[in-house]
Amino acid sequence: QNEEKVDIELLVDDFVTFFIAGQDTSGNAICFSMILTLQHPQVLNRLLEEIDEVVGDKQTITANDLDRLQYTEQVLMEAIRLYPPVPQLSKCSPIEGMTLCGHHIPGNTLIALPFSTYCRMPKYFSDPEQFDPDRFEPGKKLPSSFVFFPFGA
Repeated sequence: QNEEKVDIELLVDDFVTFFIAGQDTSGNAICFSMILTLQHPQVLNRLLEEIDEVVGDKQTITANDLDRLQYTEQVLMEAIRLYPPVPQLSKCSPIEGMTLCGHHIPGNTLIALPFSTYCRMPKYFSDPEQFDPDRFEPGKKLPSSFVFFPFGA
């Protein structure tokens, strides 16, 4: 009975964590997307044209419609690149320590991966401070997946 109670408590704790984290990260991504779009009228106009073309005056939007909103996805991805909802991920090194790129890292050392920094480095993105949804056009080469983690995943 005690084990069952612990499992339920863990389940509820995990649910609350994921629920709150999901709302916060999604809300931030949407908010920054809107701010950037409003600051760039040419992006807003192109976005509205795509929505008019794909959605029009439909009362119900289908999954197929969402798949066709390519520029909308590009705008979201670029906003997330500039303002990642999860700006950093941290992990502890193993207890016994480790070697990383020829450097010894003692055990239980906190290692931070600052995605928000990587996403603004000219090494990985040309003109990195510029809001440019076209960098996510289909077929364009993106940097390594170790650089761009949209939601820290």
